[in-house]
Amino acid sequence: MSETYILCEGYHDRAFWDGLLRRLGCADPGLKADGTRTIPRDPWGLFVRGSGEHAFESRSKAFIRVVPTGGKNNVLRFARRRLADRSSQKALPRMVLSVDSDVNVDGSPNPAAGVVTDAAVADLAREFDAAAVARSADEYALDNGATLINVIRWTADDPVAAGLPIQNALERLICASILAVHPERAEPVHRWLLSRPAPPPSTGKEFAWSYVAGWYADRGDYEAFCSTLWDDPAIADQLMGRLKVSGALAIAEAIAS
Repeated sequence: MSETYILCEGYHDRAFWDGLLRRLGCADPGLKADGTRTIPRDPWGLFVRGSGEHAFESRSKAFIRVVPTGGKNNVLRFARRRLADRSSQKALPRMVLSVDSDVNVDGSPNPAAGVVTDAAVADLAREFDAAAVARSADEYALDNGATLINVIRWTADDPVAAGLPIQNALERLICASILAVHPERAEPVHRWLLSRPAPPPSTGKEFAWSYVAGWYADRGDYEAFCSTLWDDPAIADQLMGRLKVSGALAIAEAIAS
């Protein structure tokens, strides 16, 4: 018995993964044919509930668990716990560390960047298998390839522009994809953000939340928006294109297969 284990920073990332996995043909094992819900079980018969965990089923019926960790600083701690728990009875064919890049696209420093670095992931892999092999910058193979660790960093390579945060993170990926379809929305958001008296330091979230308030308030909240944004075919295509460029799409497709 085994699972793919996706660790992300928080509930918004989890919701984004929900939309992405659905887009790639994954199913929600808790959703019944009549539209009612039941609590899904993992491969070991335990209910998937509490701690914000969500379950999915790949196209080949493999089990996928998405776990929000409550912040980037917790991702490696959660990863260590699951790596220590892997065994022939609880196999871990793939673990994904899904985090914001947090590198500013204009070259300015960002203190939020640099937690889940390439070096930190390499150290993690070799902590649990001294013979771990780096297959690429975003993939490490442990246990002679029986366990893979992948790294996904949310990025969008679009140039600096009005209406886009400079911090490369989930919010920039979302905003860039919206503006590729609706470029006329950039300027009003830009003007609104500039008009704020004594604004706090930018995190990028103020951009994404502005688009939600302006055009997607009917989604209920930002978490729901991060998932249902994928239901817009034009925006979903833009998201997929940017995920392909960053390498994230190839990893997601491997999970969903």
